[in-house]
Amino acid sequence: MVRFKKSKFERLRVEYNEKIDRRLRAILMDLGEHIAVTMQSDPITLTCLNRTVKENDLLNGYRLSAHLCGRAADIRVWNYSDPTIEKIRIYLEQTWGPLFLFFKHHNSGSGDHIHLNIRWKFASPK
Repeated sequence: MVRFKKSKFERLRVEYNEKIDRRLRAILMDLGEHIAVTMQSDPITLTCLNRTVKENDLLNGYRLSAHLCGRAADIRVWNYSDPTIEKIRIYLEQTWGPLFLFFKHHNSGSGDHIHLNIRWKFASPK
């Protein structure tokens, strides 16, 4: 299961359904289902998908961020322990491959989150 940050609900819902890479959507749906079933945890909460250049600049984002082209997602993990986050990383790498999917757990000032993106090498039209 996937849910959206409440303050950005409508925008994220539209981006999720219409603007992100279909492969990223499949990964997020798979991850949400995996967490719900195997970890018996709450749905994943998406906090960022697409960004405009202006939004990216305001957040001091990387100038070539995958968020600019619908190939990245930020997932809130405030309620997950470090061992749980490590299990999530291992699951994603085993299922989708570390060469295809980039995983980073960090706090960039907007809260503790997992950043996922499809690597540039695999970029293709949505």
